Amino acid sequence: MFRLLDHTADVILYAEAKDLKNLIKELLMGLFSLMGQGREKQGSIVIEHEAPDERFFFVELLNKIIAIAEAEGITPVDVEILELEPWKVRLKLYFEKKYPSNKVKAATYWSFKYEPYKVWVTLDI
Repeated sequence: MFRLLDHTADVILYAEAKDLKNLIKELLMGLFSLMGQGREKQGSIVIEHEAPDERFFFVELLNKIIAIAEAEGITPVDVEILELEPWKVRLKLYFEKKYPSNKVKAATYWSFKYEPYKVWVTLDI
């Protein structure tokens, strides 16, 4: 489950799940939704991401996907978690070959919060 929460200048993306794997998937699906999620799986790329703690892990994973979408002109459709260790993930990102219809500038550290299997990340849109 994910929700987009109102904020004065940004959007707070909240995700919750039963475990870390599903939390990552829910968070990314929330990002994809905000970007104008694609409909067709026209391609895929494998992304590896590692961070020293949960704060850097979640914020920089979102930023990595935002940057890839913008640089490659793709819109995320779905994600598959291939490998997962605490704060290290290898995933397959499925995409449609078009620029995202909605601009998400970045994930920020402002008011970041993590509890086991719950995360709040502020997005600059």
